[in-house]
Formats: sequence, C-alpha cells, structure tokens
Amino acid sequence: MFKITPVSEIAEAKSICEALSLPYFEGAFYYKMFDMDSGDLMGVSVFELYRDYGELLALKEADEKNDFEAMFILIRQTMNFINLCGYTKCIAQTKYAPEKMLVCAGFVKGEDEVFVANLEGMFDGHCHSHAN
Repeated sequence: MFKITPVSEIAEAKSICEALSLPYFEGAFYYKMFDMDSGDLMGVSVFELYRDYGELLALKEADEKNDFEAMFILIRQTMNFINLCGYTKCIAQTKYAPEKMLVCAGFVKGEDEVFVANLEGMFDGHCHSHAN
C-alpha cells in the first residue's frame, strides 16, 4: 500500500528533490508518494498553478521502485487536483517527466515539445472525449 500526500514544509520538499536528483522548484506544489509499511519514498510530483493553466513541472519515481501503476495514480491525482482548482488545461515537458507516463495519463504532444492535457470532463466519471 502507498499513500499520496501534499508536502507543506520547504525543508521536506528540498530533501525529496535531493533524494530524487531533481532541482528544487521554489514556490511549487509537491505531492509525495510513500510506502505505508516501510515509509520509503516512492515518488514525487511537482506542479504549479498559473492564471489559465496548471503545469506539471516534474514527475519522478524513486530508484529501483519501477511501479508504473503507482506512478500513474500519482500523476492522475495531481491532474485531478489541478482540475478541482478550476483548471481545464495542464501542460508538461519531458525534461523531468517520462514521456510514456505523460501520454498514458492523457497528455498529447503539442508545439515545442510541450505536452498538453485537456482536463475538462476527465475526472467527472463520464470519460467524454478522453476514451481511447
């Protein structure tokens, strides 16, 4: 079992970034995913909310975890939160997030290597145009 929780302390966010070899994104939101039995860090998502869209800045799995399904749940939880905040557009780049995971989560490659996800209707239980 694992749990996904927000990170509210700057020191913890910096520690997670260091552990996962990520830069620290000042002022961003962080979700950590950890194993409930061992307490081991499994992964992190880092995101920002702007005026008209949300942006996934990073999605990183801890070394040796190789848990695709857990990381999928982490990215979708992040996207759901962005949507619950009133945003229908989320962007991401592959610099700090694996392209395969972005595509599986519903992102489409747009211009300049920026991936875009239309969040409208994605999390209301009706699929809308998100069914493959």
